This record gives sequence, C-alpha cells and structure tokens, in this order.
Amino acid sequence: MSVLLSPLLAIASLASPAPMHKLPNDMLEDAVEAAVTARLSARRSTASVVRIAVMPEQQVPPGSISIDVGEAAGQWPRKWSALPLRVIVDGRVVRRLTARVELHDPQRRLVYGDRSQAGWPADRIVLDEAEIDVVAPSDELVRNQADLIGLRAKRGRRAGEVVWRSDFEPIPDVSARSRVSVSLEHGRIRLSTGAIALEDASIGQQVSVLPDLSERPVLAVVVAKNQVMIDAKPQ
Repeated sequence: MSVLLSPLLAIASLASPAPMHKLPNDMLEDAVEAAVTARLSARRSTASVVRIAVMPEQQVPPGSISIDVGEAAGQWPRKWSALPLRVIVDGRVVRRLTARVELHDPQRRLVYGDRSQAGWPADRIVLDEAEIDVVAPSDELVRNQADLIGLRAKRGRRAGEVVWRSDFEPIPDVSARSRVSVSLEHGRIRLSTGAIALEDASIGQQVSVLPDLSERPVLAVVVAKNQVMIDAKPQ
C-alpha cells in the first residue's frame, strides 16, 4: 500500500497550488501616488494627492510583483477619480483592482464678486479672488480679467462661484437687442439710420433688425461690428 501511495502523494504535492501571500496596501498606494504625481507634474498642475482608497487584503502568488496604474476616464485632473490597477506577478496579471484617488489644490482663484446674467459683456461682470480648493485642467480656469476680453457670459452666475472659461463665449459682431447702424445703397443714393438687432449674427450673416420709426423688421447683412447693410438691388 505504501508503495502505491508514494507516487500519488508526490504527484499531489506537485499539483497543489503555491501558497498565496498578502499584498501590502502600501505597495499599491505608493505605486498610485507615484504615477499620479508624475502625471500631474507633466500637466504642470499644482494639485497633490490627499487620499488613496484601494480594496485591502489582496492575496497574490509569490514572485516578482509590479503594479500597472491605468489612466482615469474622462477629463483629468479632477477632485475624485478612479484609476484601474493591474497587479502583475512574474509578468502575469493576477489581480485587477480600482483605486479611488482624491486630489486637492487650494489656491487663490477668480470668483464672481456679484451675481451676473447671461449676455453681459465680461467687462461688466464683477470678479473677486478667494482661497478655494478646485482641481481642474489649467485651461478651464480663468486666471485674470484679461483672459475675458471680447467675451460675454453664456449663463448667469452667483457671487462666490468659481469663474470658468466655459462660462463665456465670444461677443458676436451684432448682438440681439443691441443698437446697430443700418445703411442702404441704391445706385448713388446712400441712406443710413439706426435700428435694434433682433438676433445675434456675425460678419457676412443675415440678421433681422427693426429700424427706427418702423414697425416691421427687415433683413440686412452684417458688414462690420454693429453695422449692417440692406441690399436694395431689384430682385
């Protein structure tokens, strides 16, 4: 009996799985922090890591361990993000995890000093500075009032809110409800008057305007900033 059992025991010992080892959380957190810090530096971001949360008590087989930190989905950096992790042992992926990373970046930022309304030119809007923790791509934040020259508000904002570039849009050559100069040419005759634009338009586009002392709007073409021309040529 012992003669028969010995080979079976040897085979069983060879087939039995290798003992698993606990993967230290410090190793995961250090890998995530190093990868995130390098990516922030590459983007010239001043944000830094506050907290990293990963699933604890991971068991892995023995061998040479490396951690591959994937990219966050969507826009980054941001306050919270989820990064995919691959735990690799001896060149083989043995675990797929997710790390939740919190960043902070407290700095003095531009905020609205008072409420604003959609359509207001940027130079009419009151801005202020406040110490605030905002994590975002640097090109989304407005650094100073000069960044807003030639822009107007796309939406209303409340005092204290952060000023974002996406809050603004270019001021069109003709703005709805603004006064414009209207000219009409027919042969050697040139007439001009004032009018109220009824819609936004850019140079070369048609726009509906309501001339002074008129009750009916007419179509004109934008030829310059706040200037339109009516085509009086016979059709």
